[in-house]
This record gives sequence, C-alpha cells and structure tokens, in this order.
Amino acid sequence: MAARDSTGYLAQLTRAFAQAFANAVIEIRSGAQPASADAAATGVLLARITRDGADWSEGPAVAGLAFVADGRHARKSPAQSWQLRGLASGEAGWFRLISSVADAGTTSTQFARIDGAIGLEGQTGDFQAFLKTLAITPDTTIEIADWWYSPSSF
Repeated sequence: MAARDSTGYLAQLTRAFAQAFANAVIEIRSGAQPASADAAATGVLLARITRDGADWSEGPAVAGLAFVADGRHARKSPAQSWQLRGLASGEAGWFRLISSVADAGTTSTQFARIDGAIGLEGQTGDFQAFLKTLAITPDTTIEIADWWYSPSSF
C-alpha cells in the first residue's frame, strides 16, 4: 500500500517552508543548474529577486522575500512587491532560493536552498520558474506577479 499524507500534515510542511525562507532571496544564474542544491553555485550571478527590487543582504533583510502557506503550496506574500533586478549580462539558466542565513554559495549540506530551472513564459518543459525574457542585463527589471512552491515530496 502507498504512503499517503494528510492535508493537515502537508499544510504544516508548507508553513515550515515559509518560516525557513523568511527574508530569503532568489538568485538568477547563467548556465546549467548544479546536480544538487547542496552543490556550489555555478554560472554568473545575473540577477536577484527581492522585495521591491531593493539591495538584499543576509539576516533580517529589509529587502527579503516573504512567503505564505496556501494549502499544499507556499506562495509569494501578496503584501509584497517582488522585482528581479539585473546585476550582470547573460542568459538566465537556473535559480537558487536561499534563506536569510549567510550563504557563500559553496558546497554545503547545512544551508536551506532550493534550485530550479528557468524557462521563458509560455514555454513548456521541466522548468520551475518562468521569466518574460532570459536575456538579463544590469538594466533588466522584471515585476514578479506570482511565485509558488510545492516540494516534490508533497
């Protein structure tokens, strides 16, 4: 017989996600996604998604992202405006969501991280995030209207 999780249990996991990633940031990077979120970050850091597109730093960051539990999903807090701000030029290939704890991006099994592939809006495929353009420059600004996450183990 298959294991089945209750809705209440899954909701608790989603609330734990929202707490673990309070004041987080999403980094947009070039190149291929690492084989594991425990692996060192690869590619060029092209952009960051932060609250209001402001500069982000670890800790109780003013520009950190907030998530809310929504059943089996953690979603972008509707109380926040998220913006992608370009830092360098290149083609977006993958993202890394990192918590507010100082994380140098090196190999680690201690940091809370989630990696995912990026595709173009309207594109089909194994992508966890979509942008209206993959061409990022220091002048790029993209409003992020919605974002959600549901762990694959859910």
